Amino acid sequence: MFSGEFSKDQFYSENKTASELGISRTPVRDALLRLEEEGFIEIFPSKGYRIRSTTRQDVLNLYQLRGAIEGFCSAQLTHDSGLAAEAAVAKLQENLEMQRLLAENDGDKSEFSDLEYEFHLIIINYMKNEEFDRIAASYNQKMHDVLYRFLAFPERMKLAYLEHRELTEIIQNGTPPEAFEYATLHLKASEYINLFDDE
Repeated sequence: MFSGEFSKDQFYSENKTASELGISRTPVRDALLRLEEEGFIEIFPSKGYRIRSTTRQDVLNLYQLRGAIEGFCSAQLTHDSGLAAEAAVAKLQENLEMQRLLAENDGDKSEFSDLEYEFHLIIINYMKNEEFDRIAASYNQKMHDVLYRFLAFPERMKLAYLEHRELTEIIQNGTPPEAFEYATLHLKASEYINLFDDE
């Protein structure tokens, strides 16, 4: 559904989906109801279902949610010490090196987008909070197209890498308030560019 195989302008049949998957209608219906509840699709009686388009308000809401969760997680990682925190920072540094190679060589934007997703997930997963993980997985799916378009903005891939590097340095050497502030400012830049691009 999120790989580009489904068009947002087309209606799809529950029966056909069940047939193509080789399963009964009941689990398909349950899955579709869950996807509608989470805001991924819209169901229309007698018409079928279609992929829900991301609105301007959706983008604002999702960035506010990201800022709250990722700012908190960044601050906590900055505050903590010990093996778990050190391992998380080491993962961030490994990820950053791959980002650097792509950014400095005008590499594949899709690959960079995957690395960016992983970078932020390292910070969130550090907390070992299942609710944070679930919410992050949901909003990252919703923002897939938005984030890819964001990286197409001139020089954004290089700037994203530099911002990620700065956040990592703050997590290593700064204070929790500094980490919270920078994490939210980093997301604010992404939010601004996406909304500016829509106007």
